[in-house]
Amino acid sequence: MSEAMFVLPVPFATYVVLNQFLTRHKVKREMFEVVDEAVKTWMDSFQAEKELSEASSLNGYQWKHLFLPEGTRLRTICDGAHHIAHVEGCKLLYEGRVCSPSQFVNGIHESCRNAWKTIWVLMPSETEWKLANEYRGVRASIRERISTNKNKKARFRTFKTNLENETILPTPLRKVQKQYDYLRSNGSCVPIDPVTFMDKNGDTLLHIAAQLNDLETMEALMKAGLSANSIGDMGATPLHCAWSEEAANLLLSYGASNTIRDEFGRLPGEESCGAAKAWSGST
Repeated sequence: MSEAMFVLPVPFATYVVLNQFLTRHKVKREMFEVVDEAVKTWMDSFQAEKELSEASSLNGYQWKHLFLPEGTRLRTICDGAHHIAHVEGCKLLYEGRVCSPSQFVNGIHESCRNAWKTIWVLMPSETEWKLANEYRGVRASIRERISTNKNKKARFRTFKTNLENETILPTPLRKVQKQYDYLRSNGSCVPIDPVTFMDKNGDTLLHIAAQLNDLETMEALMKAGLSANSIGDMGATPLHCAWSEEAANLLLSYGASNTIRDEFGRLPGEESCGAAKAWSGST
């Protein structure tokens, strides 16, 4: 059975601009679908702002983009033994000592581990332990939700501005935009901006191109002004992501630093294969 529909009046100018925008960008969606998404985005933002207001007085520990309320427990398993840390006030404690999630995990395992994939979390309001990485993707902090929703709302509010003042990208960036269009958010009617794009983990398009050894895209992005020292997921720079000597040398030629450490204290090249010495500074 089809969903019931009703007429919602909008200014005629908005209708015209929206129609032109969808046509120009060849968006294969009905107008009512776009308007429906805009309304839901506004409601999500309103609810998130309300939650932030209610939670502003709560104690807890801010782990990157994830807020852990007071009473949250963190667990990791080493050699069959369960080790538990907990949030008290605004601090994370393990055996009475203040620590970060990375210090908690690496100290127990005595090696560098990805805390998001090694720690299990039990929130005060929940009964089941969940891998921290699950929260990273689907339960980011309230502040991040607000920021995301505000960006979505701004996109719908500025259809006319985008239409009249649309920037024509240089040919190399247009090629990059088309090549990486698959990274566009589900349902988005706006193509990605190659220079400002950032995925859900915080990586720029330069990080992604470095991982794919896409030298042409890397050079186009850096020529357009994207920093070779952009900080992405886990504190990594594009140089951390480069796995070939050619990619590393290209980044270095645009000012990439081989002295920046990621969240695990690693320099670029320390976990790479093949040409690691080329950009790690080793001899």
